[in-house]
Order: sequence, then C-alpha cells, then structure tokens
Amino acid sequence: MQWLSLVPFVIVAIVVVYGPGILPGWILGLRRFGLIAVSPLITTTIISLAALGAGFLHLAWNWWPVVITTVMLSGVAWGLSMLGKRLFPRLFTITSPPAHETIDENQPRTTMTRLALVAGNPSPN
Repeated sequence: MQWLSLVPFVIVAIVVVYGPGILPGWILGLRRFGLIAVSPLITTTIISLAALGAGFLHLAWNWWPVVITTVMLSGVAWGLSMLGKRLFPRLFTITSPPAHETIDENQPRTTMTRLALVAGNPSPN
C-alpha cells in the first residue's frame, strides 16, 4: 500500500474529529488557534451526548444523532452568547486600542502592562 492511498482516510478522520466542534466553537467566539485547539474537545462532548441521547431514545447509532446534537448545542451556544452580550457587554465585546497608542510610563501598571513593557523593552546587558 502506498502512502498516497491513505489521504482520503486522513481527511475523513480530520473531519470527524474537528467537524462537529467547529460550529459551536465559532458561535462561542473562538477564533484561529483557540478554535483549532478546542474543536476536538467540543466534538467529543457532542458525540458523547449524541450517544447518550440515541441510547435513551432507542435510536440506531449513525451520523444523524451527531448532526442533531451539533445543531442543538450550537443553538444553546448561540443563545448563551446572546444572553452574555446582553447581560455583560464589556466581557463579550472585543475592542483593541489604536495602533498609535503607546504605554504611558506614568499610568498605573497592571500585570499586562508590565508584561508588555518587559517584552517590548529588553534590558541592556
């Protein structure tokens, strides 16, 4: 067997591991690396809930319970994100400072500004 013949199986495995978890993760606000890192965990949760629900409802195990659970969990994630945006707008709003803004030496220092100062200004040797 040649390695090239395994490519379709690898693609299917990636879709199975990442596919169901991408939509709820995206709705919850995960992007880039966070979405890639957390999608398999969300997928595991979805497949576990689908297996429990299919067993409880005496359904045969196939991909339909996974699709239904993904849609339901995505709806719950959307509802929670809308509720969170309404109740806690400062936590759910992403704002970034203007690019020209610099750190003022006279302002009170928090942990993040200390880290930015240390990372941005290496000490001379």
